[in-house]
Amino acid sequence: MIKPVLHPAVIYRSLNLVISSATYFIIAFLIGPSSFGNIALYQSIGAILSPFSSLALDDTVLQLNPPSVSSLVRTALISSCITSLVTCIIFNHFINGLGFGILTLLFTLGIFRLQTNLNHAIILRNHADLLYRCELAASIIYSLIALASAIILKHFLVFILFTSFKDFFLFLIKIRLLNIKLYSLYDSFSISEIIYRVRSASSYVLGGLGVSLFLQVDKMIIFMMLGSRELGIYSLASTILESTFIVPTAFCSHSTPVIVQHYNSPHNVAYESQMREYFSRSLQVGFACFLFLFVSGNLLGISTILTSYARISTLLIIFSPAALAISIGISTGISFSCLGLKSIIVYKSWIALFVNVSLNLLLIPYIGLIGAAIATVLAYITSSLIVPLADPRAKAVMVEFYKCSLSTISK
Repeated sequence: MIKPVLHPAVIYRSLNLVISSATYFIIAFLIGPSSFGNIALYQSIGAILSPFSSLALDDTVLQLNPPSVSSLVRTALISSCITSLVTCIIFNHFINGLGFGILTLLFTLGIFRLQTNLNHAIILRNHADLLYRCELAASIIYSLIALASAIILKHFLVFILFTSFKDFFLFLIKIRLLNIKLYSLYDSFSISEIIYRVRSASSYVLGGLGVSLFLQVDKMIIFMMLGSRELGIYSLASTILESTFIVPTAFCSHSTPVIVQHYNSPHNVAYESQMREYFSRSLQVGFACFLFLFVSGNLLGISTILTSYARISTLLIIFSPAALAISIGISTGISFSCLGLKSIIVYKSWIALFVNVSLNLLLIPYIGLIGAAIATVLAYITSSLIVPLADPRAKAVMVEFYKCSLSTISK
């Protein structure tokens, strides 16, 4: 039987996600849909470009000694400088009148988004507990300051700048945990080293780019076709959807050993039984997320507190099937990783991206945000339930999942 024991990392990350989502939700109401849409636009641009800023920190980094990590972090900082510059240029193209001073500050602080990619190297040095506590403490302090500032100033740049300052301070803390001296990051480096890192991380960047585009491109399209106000409304509903990701992630995290054992001993009856239970529980978790969004949407629909965000109730109801598809995608995705089917994960992202973009361009001109929500749901369903059927081994996993699902439903 699968025992529901959660790793401390999952608990800390869950608390982080809850705090971040609650902060987003409150700030959205404080500054209004248009300003919140500008925040969502900036974060979407940065998220799309994030795989390029982390190209030097792929999995091979985790096995290297501190001097090598220092060299790789230095190389990654250079790539992060480039992506931060591109982010500011694109953001300034959409939001005019920011001023050179603000753009310079955004560029400088945007470099330190790299801090999120240092976590695995820190964990290998047995500082995981301290790392997650620092991140949680930073999120709490940041949320309190950002909320207070949003109440007083009510400008979207305040929120963006505080987010960037948080990245900067976390970067300093993580560099300290890695025992990297700041001056060592300015040592000389060779162009050939950078080219080598780019080549060695190309598959990582390609896969990460597919995922980030899939998750963010709909927001870019909404901004260009409908404006910042509509993007703000959509982004708030999308934030609530994304907050449900932690539920299947937490469940799958403590079930991973069972999955690994199952595929290492494919004919072991005990492990097969545990896998059936795992898939059945995954479906139940997905239904729980589905019901949460569906009920929340209906409750918000009869509420009078939403005012300018009233339409998120409809969006949440439309999003509810996506929560079920995401749960299935996360649970089966771990099986794909255990089988070495990383290419399927990449294909899932890029095909889902194509579906999402095509349907957004087709539906948004006619039915607006509802069309964008429908496109997102169909893209998640395609990615989680249909694309894996193209690979024989992935298809076997999906067939096993469908059998367990039917057995669960029929009980």
